[in-house]
Order: sequence, then C-alpha cells, then structure tokens
Amino acid sequence: MDIELGSVIAFRNWKIMFPEEGPPYLVGYAGTKWPFSTIEAECLLHNDEHDAPDMYCTCGIYGLKDQVRPTSFGLHGEVELFGKTIIHELGYRSQYGKVHKLYDIMVCSICNRAIHIYKDRYTLRIGHYQYFADSCPAEILLTICGTCFDSIMAAKPDKRVLMTHRGAGLPTITFLFWSVLLSGRTMNQDNFPEVVDILKKMYI
Repeated sequence: MDIELGSVIAFRNWKIMFPEEGPPYLVGYAGTKWPFSTIEAECLLHNDEHDAPDMYCTCGIYGLKDQVRPTSFGLHGEVELFGKTIIHELGYRSQYGKVHKLYDIMVCSICNRAIHIYKDRYTLRIGHYQYFADSCPAEILLTICGTCFDSIMAAKPDKRVLMTHRGAGLPTITFLFWSVLLSGRTMNQDNFPEVVDILKKMYI
C-alpha cells in the first residue's frame, strides 16, 4: 500500500434513499449519508482514535480503480477522492470524497439486465428494505426491468414464494427483496428521471 496527497477519480455505487421529508439523497453501502458537498472520512471502528484513513485500518472514503458494476437499488458513477489517500491493488481509501459524475445505467434486481434510466421500460418499487431498515431510517429503491415485473405480477407471488426462491419459473431472487417487491409502492417511471436529475443537480 502506498500513501499520496492529491486528487484521483475513482468509481463506486450509491443507494438512493427517499426520506419522509425533503429530497432524495445518496447513501454509501455502510449506511452513511453523503452530503451534497464534501464527505469527510471518520473511523467508526475505533471511535476516532486515529485520523481516517489509517494504514492499518479499513476506514476511509472508498473508490475503485476500474469501472464498477451498476446496481439495482441506486446509482453508480465517479467519485473524486482527495486529501490523504491510501492506494490499494483494486482501489483507494481517502480522507475526503465528492460525487463527480452519476451514470444513467442501472440493472434489474432479478435478471441483471442493464437498464437505461431515460430510455428503457422498467418499474421502480420503493419501500423499507429489510437489511438496511435499522441503519437507514428512510425508504430504498429497487429497480426491475419491464419483462421481469410482468412475470412477477402474472405469477402473483407471495412471501413464501420469494423467500424460498421457487414457483412460477421466476428467476432466483434474494429473499431480502421480498418486502419491497410485495409491500413497496410503485414509482412512476416518468418521474424517476426527474429524481436522477435532482440528484445530479444537488451533488455535481
């Protein structure tokens, strides 16, 4: 591992969260809300016993050197990392980070097909995602391509079907998604590009 001071552009994913009040916002995979300006790393593992990032810890703002796979419950894009930066084989851990660019591609949470936010037919379900319910007091987005959503609705799945990965020839799906699929509300696809445009305007 090497340490450098300066700026680097890296790749990463963010989840999109929908609070009860206020605009949507981006959240990192550890549940940290990203501010609309610059995020500063903190070490939560050792209660700020050292400055982040530390050579012998896992703290820091993360980014990958190579293009990251799109996500089904958020956006992927580029992050500007700066300040003290620790260089790893696959990516970086930095002192500061800022959203640099958000891409227009997501993937279907069931079949993993690429979905273009502004062009393709897809459905968005918004609800409380079981895994993040405690750490993120807001609702999370789940993206499903038009073909898979039609199959789900035709099969009329229940909780047991999705949690046991069986029934009606449905593709395998992680059981944690069931609550969003079944009890979440559908977001109008025509409105979602506006959400992405808002996020781009606030973060970039």
